[in-house]
Amino acid sequence: ASVFGMAAVQAAEPATAGKEYIELSNPVPVSVPGKIEVVELFWYGCPHCYHFEPVINPWVDKLPKDVNFKRVPAMFGGPWDAHGQMFLTLEAMGVEHKVHAAVFDAIQNQRKRLTDPKDMADFLATQGVDKDKFLATFNSFAIKGQVNQAKELAKKYEI
Repeated sequence: ASVFGMAAVQAAEPATAGKEYIELSNPVPVSVPGKIEVVELFWYGCPHCYHFEPVINPWVDKLPKDVNFKRVPAMFGGPWDAHGQMFLTLEAMGVEHKVHAAVFDAIQNQRKRLTDPKDMADFLATQGVDKDKFLATFNSFAIKGQVNQAKELAKKYEI
């Protein structure tokens, strides 16, 4: 069965606490008060995350106005942190949505590691992202703070 087919079947059945999901011992406040929040913790190096893209993206495109969807990079060290910092940098630059699929493809299908900032910048330049601006943003104090926030969220979400 395709990933989409499995997701459609699973969505038709009610989810059960302790089976399809766990309840957090300490709920995490939503980032947009008054909205339902759906958070996807992901890693560009994860094949499951990559295969989930064709399922989640059409769903995100049709969200009701009372739902806020956000991606949060899972950062557990090494390449996870490098890819997460790249994601946060691209998001801060306002280009993440334009290159998200290309980054996933480069890592999953072209076997590019993209763990070194200069390699990231060179690849992203092929996607129309300014190398110097990327590197300056990647190394900025603001992004370092967002990296720490993402790591804290992973703990709060009990990942």
